[in-house]
Amino acid sequence: MKRGQERLVYTILGHLAQTDFGEAFGIDQWLGKPDWLYSFQDNVPVFEYDTFYKDWISKALRSERSVIWDEAMVFIALTSGTSSLKEKYIPYTNTFIKRILKETRGLTFELIKQGISPFHFFNKVLTVGGSTDFKKPTELIHTLGFQSNLQAGYMSGIVYNHRPKWYNRLNALPEHVYELSTWEDKTDFIVQHAHSFNIGTVTGFPSFVLPILKKIIAHYKVGTIHEIWPNFRLYCHSGMSITPYMNELKHCFGWHVDFFETYYATEGFFGYSHTLNSEYLKLKTDGSIYYEFIPFDSTHFDENGHLISTKGIVNIAKLHTHTPYALVITNTSGLVRFVQGDVLVFWDIAQLLFKIEGRISEIINTAGELLPASQLKTAVSSYLSDNKIEGISDYFLTTELKNGKNLYTFYFVNDEVVTKRFGDLDGFLQNYFLFYKSYRHDGSLAKPEIVVLSQHSFEKLLQTTNKLNGQGKMPFYVKGELKKVVDCILHQY
Repeated sequence: MKRGQERLVYTILGHLAQTDFGEAFGIDQWLGKPDWLYSFQDNVPVFEYDTFYKDWISKALRSERSVIWDEAMVFIALTSGTSSLKEKYIPYTNTFIKRILKETRGLTFELIKQGISPFHFFNKVLTVGGSTDFKKPTELIHTLGFQSNLQAGYMSGIVYNHRPKWYNRLNALPEHVYELSTWEDKTDFIVQHAHSFNIGTVTGFPSFVLPILKKIIAHYKVGTIHEIWPNFRLYCHSGMSITPYMNELKHCFGWHVDFFETYYATEGFFGYSHTLNSEYLKLKTDGSIYYEFIPFDSTHFDENGHLISTKGIVNIAKLHTHTPYALVITNTSGLVRFVQGDVLVFWDIAQLLFKIEGRISEIINTAGELLPASQLKTAVSSYLSDNKIEGISDYFLTTELKNGKNLYTFYFVNDEVVTKRFGDLDGFLQNYFLFYKSYRHDGSLAKPEIVVLSQHSFEKLLQTTNKLNGQGKMPFYVKGELKKVVDCILHQY
């Protein structure tokens, strides 16, 4: 794996050598030397998005020259803006798109290898979510601040519009459904026509799949989704943790469904489930991504999640288990030593098995706690499970200074559970986190507040923040400009 990764990055650097980026960092001067990998690490800095966009992506989007790749950019891929309202712009080349399609096709063989019958794939696939709409160059002038000749869209739409013809035979939804203007229209079509689909596989974010399954069950007045789709055997999910949704999903099933997770991001395809129903992902090292990792701690990142040191950066050969790492990638579309934004923890180095710990941007630091939001989310999940509070899959946190104390406010989405059901969440967190108990006792933290949101209010919140589209997602820790918008919207409902 190590040598394969080194061959890959050598090939990538060969493409970069004659670009503006390559000339700026003298790649052609050291690439052929024995210590080229050390020269790469010493001469090419690690970039966070804002810096890389300002210095390189913005130039690549407005120029036909070879700025960050020796091939023309053909699309601008948009991120869904998980932790903020601001979309990010990632350039795509034809080569990169073809590689993503090839890797996606390869998942079919991986699933067969893991035990899914080849005959299963004669059933239809329901793909939930993802916009196939593109923004035209004229629509981008306002947000980009300059004229670009490229169209922009989400990764799902770019891949869908480059799909092979044979995929149409597998897809349950007719093409016009993807072109419907609102998420509600798409959902209504799926529900109204669900009885006519022979679904074997469902793909999509659990936060959007679960409500659709519930609506279908309610619409047809059946006990489980298998009374409508008896051949449904496989759920391929991505984009967020499945854990908060697992129990509710299983309540929708009449019999066993296999779960398979894929690790897609706008910047590339990084991994997939080690085995069916596994909690671990396997890092994909034979694709189009060269990986590096920075320990995610206060030595390397500040309290706002910004990079302050790269001294501890390692490649796959020097990883340690149980250490949170910020993911750094170099890919075949011009992203070089790019801080991707996710935090991974490896559990098996030999097989490169890992879990996604959370996002770099989600660090809670109201009273000096420097707590990764994912750890608090895990604690809340344990609290819900221990107290047998069912029916809650979506929940998030905001923080603020109120009456001189720092306050955590937890929002839980459910139409039936009342606030008094939550009992002593404060006491649970004091037992779970030593810092929390200390800060509660010294008055740094106030007793947390709990707000129960209706599903309707939550969907309005997603819609207003442009996340009700099948692939948008509300971060667990809502802060900054997104928090201001959330506060404004929630005061209306």
